[in-house]
Amino acid sequence: MLYVEENADSLKGYVTVLVKGKIDTIGNDILKNKVEPFLEDPNFKTIEINLKDCDFITSVGLGALVALHKRAEELGKKIIFTELHKNVESIFKITNLYNYFNIE
Repeated sequence: MLYVEENADSLKGYVTVLVKGKIDTIGNDILKNKVEPFLEDPNFKTIEINLKDCDFITSVGLGALVALHKRAEELGKKIIFTELHKNVESIFKITNLYNYFNIE
């Protein structure tokens, strides 16, 4: 099960999305439904997705992150992935997404 909470500051144009749990088929939809409104909102330019409490991600979840990243770029926005859990960091490196995404 995936739990997502956000901390938004529209004055700074920045939102932090904290992901807890697994990004799988179900979690994929939960994450997209949480992030997409910030992508569409002109007040937000940067979306931070904190993955410190996300210990598992499926190929469906990876596809969702790639889709969100591409959509952000199309809109002139930036998604930053922070505090990667070691399991997710390993998957990002194996799939070469570590060099594709903005990671801090």
